[in-house]
Order: sequence, then structure tokens, then C-alpha cells
Amino acid sequence: MIRVLKSSSLLVLQRLAQRLIGIVSTIILARLLTPEDFGIVAKAMLVLWFAQTLCDASTEAYILQQKRIRRADLNSSWTLDLILKSGAFLFMCLAAPLIANFQNQPELTLIIAVTGSTIVLEALKNPVFMIFKRRQRYEVVVKLFVAAKVAALFISIPIAYIYESYWSIILAQVFAELFLTVMSYRVSGYRPSLCFRKIPEQWHFSKWLIPRSMLGYFRNHLDTLLVSAHYGQSELGAYNNMKYFASIPMLQFLSPLMEPLHVELGKVGDDVREFRYQSDLTFRLIAILAATVVGFLYVTAEPIVQLVLGDQWTPFSTLFSYFALLTIPFVFINQSFRILMVANRTNYIFIYELISTTIIGLVLILAADLSIENFILIKVLMEIVLSIALYVYAYRRTMAATPLGNTLYFSGLCVLGVTITGWTADHLITSSGTLPSIILNGLYAGLFLIVACGGSYLFVFGSRERKLFGKISRSLLRK
Repeated sequence: MIRVLKSSSLLVLQRLAQRLIGIVSTIILARLLTPEDFGIVAKAMLVLWFAQTLCDASTEAYILQQKRIRRADLNSSWTLDLILKSGAFLFMCLAAPLIANFQNQPELTLIIAVTGSTIVLEALKNPVFMIFKRRQRYEVVVKLFVAAKVAALFISIPIAYIYESYWSIILAQVFAELFLTVMSYRVSGYRPSLCFRKIPEQWHFSKWLIPRSMLGYFRNHLDTLLVSAHYGQSELGAYNNMKYFASIPMLQFLSPLMEPLHVELGKVGDDVREFRYQSDLTFRLIAILAATVVGFLYVTAEPIVQLVLGDQWTPFSTLFSYFALLTIPFVFINQSFRILMVANRTNYIFIYELISTTIIGLVLILAADLSIENFILIKVLMEIVLSIALYVYAYRRTMAATPLGNTLYFSGLCVLGVTITGWTADHLITSSGTLPSIILNGLYAGLFLIVACGGSYLFVFGSRERKLFGKISRSLLRK
């Protein structure tokens, strides 16, 4: 567990470092390039993201959830990844002239092709990275990914300064992938080779995940398409910005914390009792953190929006509050998907994506005539209900039990987080300043986190968990 906590901390630091470098890069490049430059890069990136969904076989997830890894497993994963991503690159090259002609921008042909080369470079990376993650050796992974981000920064800025061209962004991305590929062979003596022996077994695991990724792509963009068709330009801009900023804590904080904990689940998949214990422990630990995040973001939406985006965006701060609630289905869905992956029931993941995308799409089409606030609220509520249904189903199918306690525990924590943080913001914060309000709300959210941890320790966790936490505390104090 100590190694897991260390791995989680390293991944959080990696995401924070990459996010910080990305923000610095964007601020500088925005002063050197034009909005048109960013626009043409965005078009190429949309094609790249779609191509990535076509070749996402989740080979890393397959390796991480295996009980024992052999050389044939690793090489077969690398081979399958290379085949699929080479096909995706070919798709981008063939589609590039058609897209360029449709957009009446001939330069898009070369831009899309060069951008697509990052897919092949990613596939060529040494698969030893997956072994590092499986063994919780995240130090090397974190250092290399942060170094690649820094290297890209020093590539993009000089090119942008000298040539004032969008190629500064594209070439920096290509260089970052090339850097990672080359360095992956410097940090380990392992050399992959083409191997087809385990591909059928891995394809059985992955075949439902590729359609799921494609569904996810359309699902993630369906709401944006509806907003663009039924609401004004300002609402569309606010929708995209609020959705992006509200997702940062999920993607940059909670997601890296969950990954090492989920890796441990794959190691006990054959023991149903131990698997259930570790699944419950993982869920409850993440629930405490997620509820704290939900409470803080929901209550502090207006000052956060004012500080980050400016006064002109504060009328849309309610949208930020609602998007913060998407943290709840994020936790339920991630936990459910990991349970189903360990149980090798990835077809259920595809079925969920298909059903949920259809239901949410139909409901949002009917809700498109409502106000933008009600539109988002309906989307969030649908996501929460469907994610809880998925969690209950996945839990029952794999562990023959109902996770009523976990569901009520997380839901109750979220309600308490919003209520307590909101009450303190209304009654105990007298400062009208933006930054002081954020700081004080952060302190009260931290106090809620401490109380939630203490209450869970006394009334929720059993003797085994208390012994584990005591061991971790003594180890940390000795250090």
C-alpha cells in the first residue's frame, strides 16, 4: 500500500507538471501565433483523436490486469498496437486530402499526415513502460514524460518566435513522441519483437473496447454539437470552457490517484473475497477525495471562474458548478470499468457505452429547447443515474453482492461536502475578494476532508483497514 501511495503521488505530480508546462506553453504561443494558427491545428487534432479511437485496443490495460506476464504477452501487445496504429496512420493519410478539400484548406493535407505520425511513434515505444507501471516503478515514467513536455516547449517556442507558424505546435508534438520513443530504449535493455502468438487472446479482451472508444468519441462530442445547434455563440464558448476547466481535477488529480489502486485489483482477481475487499477499499478512499473536490468546486465556482477566466465569464459560473458534479459519475464509471476488465468482461463496457450514449443522446435532444443551465443539469443527472446503475450491475455480476453501502457512502459524502462547504461559505466567509474566498473555501474543504477521513476511520473502516492505516502512518513518521 505504501508503494501504491507513492505511485499515486508521482502520477499526480506528473499530471500537474505537464499541465503547468502546457499552460505556460499556451500563454507564450498565444502571443506569437494567431487564432487562425490554433484553429488549423485544432482541425488536425480532431482527426488525430478520431484516428486514435480507431486503434485504441487498451493493450496496456490488458497487461496491467494480468496475473503473470510473459515475454510473449508483452511482444504480442506491442505487435497488436503497432498493427492497429499503423492502420490508423494510413487512414489519416488517405483522409487528409478529402478533409482538406472539404475545408478548402490545401495545407491541411500535409498537416494531418505529419500529425498522424505521432500515432506510429507512440506504437514504437518500448513496451517496458507497461512493466514499470505494473511494478509500481513510476519514477522513470514520470521523469521521461515530464522531460518530453519540457523538450517540446523548447522546440515550439523558438520555431514560433522565428517563423510565426502553426508548425511550431505540430513539430513540437512530433518531437515529444520521438523523444519518448528513443528514451524508452535507453532506460531498459528490453527489446520487443514481432509476435503473434498471444494476439488472439488479447484481441478477445480488446475487441469490445475499440467500438466503445468510438462510441465514447461521439458521446463526448454529441452534447457540444447540440449546444452549437440550439444555443448562441456565447453559450457554446462558455459550455466548452466550463466543461474543460471543471474536468481538470478529475483528469489531473483523481485519475492518476486511481490508476495504481486499480493495478492492485488485477493481482487479486482470482480471489473473490480479497478482490471485493480491495475494490471496496479503493472505492471508499477515492470517494472521500472526490466528495471533497465536488464540494469545493460546486461552492467556489463563481470566484474560480472570475479568477481564471475573468469577469465576463462569471454569468456562466453556474455551468461550472453543474459540470463539477460530473466527478461523481467519473468515479462510478472508472471503478465499474476496472472491475469488468479484471473479470475479463469488456463486452459489458461496450454495451454500457452503447446504451448510455443512446439514452443520453435522446434525452439531450428533447432537452435542447431548455435553458443552457437546465440542459447541463439534465445531462449531469442522467450521467449520475446511469453510472450508479452500471456500478451496481458490475458489482453484482463479479462479486454476487449489492454495493448499496458503497453507493450510499459516496452519495452521502458528496451531499455533506456540498452542504458543509456551502454553509461555511455563506456564514463564515466575510471577505468579498475573489482570491480570499477561494483560499478560505479551500481551507474549509480541507477541514471537511479531515473530518470525513476521521469519521470513516471510526465508523466505516474495519480492523483490517485500521491496522493498514496505522502501519502506513508509522512508516511515514519514520521517514
